[in-house]
Amino acid sequence: MIEQPAVPSEPTKPNRVLIAGGGIAGLTAAARLAADGHRVIVVDPAPADSTPDDQRTTAYLQPAIETLTTAGVWQDMADRGAALRTM
Repeated sequence: MIEQPAVPSEPTKPNRVLIAGGGIAGLTAAARLAADGHRVIVVDPAPADSTPDDQRTTAYLQPAIETLTTAGVWQDMADRGAALRTM
């Protein structure tokens, strides 16, 4: 069995992190890393004020909700969204 190194719950030194992509995964990672004390920059090729043409529904699984809750952004997202009724 390979032992995984322990991951500190708090960074000993904040890192500067660049995330390429402002989609769901990139923004979730950015929110969590920023909440953990890191300096985060997100870059995306789409203009920040653009309206997406993609109107698909996005569903968040429980681990993502926990991550976004820890980052302090889930409640605001939930207040602005609509519950998924069927899947």
